[in-house]
Amino acid sequence: MSASENAAWFQKATGVSHETVRLLKTHLAMLREASSSMNLVAPGDLPHLWRRHVMDSAQLARLAPESSRLWMDLGSGAGFPGITLAILLRDRPGFAMHLVEKSVKKSLFLERVIRKTDIPARLINARLEEIAHETAPKPDVLTARALAPLPRLLTLAHPFFAPQTVGLFPKGRSLPQEMRKIEGRWTLKHDSLPSCADPEARILRVRNLNPVLAREAKIEEGFDMRNRDAEKPTKATPHESAATASRRPARGARRF
Repeated sequence: MSASENAAWFQKATGVSHETVRLLKTHLAMLREASSSMNLVAPGDLPHLWRRHVMDSAQLARLAPESSRLWMDLGSGAGFPGITLAILLRDRPGFAMHLVEKSVKKSLFLERVIRKTDIPARLINARLEEIAHETAPKPDVLTARALAPLPRLLTLAHPFFAPQTVGLFPKGRSLPQEMRKIEGRWTLKHDSLPSCADPEARILRVRNLNPVLAREAKIEEGFDMRNRDAEKPTKATPHESAATASRRPARGARRF
């Protein structure tokens, strides 16, 4: 399937304007050119960019509240989903997309795409850990695609969550197994949504993300300290025998 046929298929499936398709084509043309000097997408994906990457990214636009203004894409790489979403939502009042990418080469590529398409996006060239605790406004929507397995992804994403934040994370067929790995580690409201780009893929939508490990660790540490204190041998005072001392409750032990 040729690039133009793919573009026509995408436009028919989504109903986007000709100008939107033109900007998406600009991004893809720059991506193909840059792929000769850096690893942006798998070589086998180049003939299938519209379905595997553009459609997979574009479907996220309808899964967040229309009132969402500030979006942030973690590990933007080749610009999926961040660039695609910035093109689709560019005319929404107050919309802004922040793209976070640690690679200097990929950041320079994203900067060129932003300038060429004139979209309301800002590039942040930094590691996520370096900006995790900045006091800048938290995003209304947080996205990340193919960034990390879910346990690691939630750890990276959590500092950017606010009460209003919605996380949109495209995942593969392994999502059920990944969800089991976070049981007991996080509290969150979530739903798993079908992907229109891949029948075997899912989109994890997350709200109210909070860790539980720190709280549980403190509770366990508290019980451990009390238990160790209760197990300490009790010393006899000068006026009581060792037998009497052994019957006296140790400091920290509770009577029932």
